[in-house]
Amino acid sequence: MTNRNFKNYWDKYREIYSFEEFSAIYREIELLKSVSLKKKHILELGCGYRPLFLALQGFTSYLAVEPGKDPFNEVLNKSKKFKNVHVINSTFEEWCLENSKDKVDLIVLPGVLHEVNNANEFLNLCFDHLNPGGCIYINVPNANSLHRRIAVSMGILNDTTEKSPRNLELEQNYNFTLESLKDLLNQVSNNLEFIKLKTFFLKPFTHDQMLSMYNKGIIDHKIIKGLYDVSDQSEDLGSEIACLVKYKSANL
Repeated sequence: MTNRNFKNYWDKYREIYSFEEFSAIYREIELLKSVSLKKKHILELGCGYRPLFLALQGFTSYLAVEPGKDPFNEVLNKSKKFKNVHVINSTFEEWCLENSKDKVDLIVLPGVLHEVNNANEFLNLCFDHLNPGGCIYINVPNANSLHRRIAVSMGILNDTTEKSPRNLELEQNYNFTLESLKDLLNQVSNNLEFIKLKTFFLKPFTHDQMLSMYNKGIIDHKIIKGLYDVSDQSEDLGSEIACLVKYKSANL
């Protein structure tokens, strides 16, 4: 991630934000259903404008690392109300160079892993800073989602893992499926226990199409919640992947 122009990234992200606000709500809901936070030292990488510490309770300490200057400034102001929250403006790689011995109990990657330059190296750094028995929670878009499968059937995409215009605009380097994410993690470490690996939040259409239908009253909050609720019955068709792995050993 170190070569990225983060100001340009966040400017572009805001331009095409669209339905993302709704997706962010259900990412947070899924996270809170997935992990235990009590008495944990937590590291969130790439918190953006919506840091998770605002919704969490019971943790011992919380460090948010955000490379973008504008979101960092906004989150820094929000963090001032918390005694056990620290926010720094840095890439994870730069932070690691200065804090090589720091360990945490939980690392949260909220929509980050598919955007890094080298996912293997990035995950290795994560495990270097994770206590034995600690966990990593990963959220990434699902390449095999319903709306991407529809795009393939329409001829818009050649296959579900092809990069969409949104992927290209945001310089997203990976399109993960459940299988490819699991394979990647197993390549990095053979000492992992998969506690959760699933998709969630059905999204039949693109962000822009979903937002247009919401603005026109075709869909409302109840329907959007329903799309999240029924995603547990949809195998791997959800628009997002939730993965929680436990690090069983300090030896990779």
